[in-house]
Amino acid sequence: MTPSDVASARLRHQHIAHPAASSIRDVVAHLGGMQAQDYNGALWAIGLRRPDVTEAEVEQAVAAREIIAPGLCAAPCTSSPPPTCAGCSSC
Repeated sequence: MTPSDVASARLRHQHIAHPAASSIRDVVAHLGGMQAQDYNGALWAIGLRRPDVTEAEVEQAVAAREIIAPGLCAAPCTSSPPPTCAGCSSC
C-alpha cells in the first residue's frame, strides 16, 4: 500500500472524501463520537462530512439531544445506551 493509498483510504473511511452519512447523528456515530476544542471546530467537523447541512440543523440536533454539544459531557455517561457525543471523550 502506497502512502497515497493510505491517505485515500483514511479520507474515505472518515467520510471526508465521499460523505455518506444520512444524518448528523450518523456522522458522529460513524466516527464513534467526536471531540473538538471548541464549538466551531465541532460544527466544522460535522459540516465537512455533511456539506449540505446548515449550522442551524446541527444546533437543532444538539437541542433535540441527537448529539451532545461540546462541553456538556464532563463525567462518564451512565445512560444505556449512551447518547452520541460530539464534544467529549467520556461517552
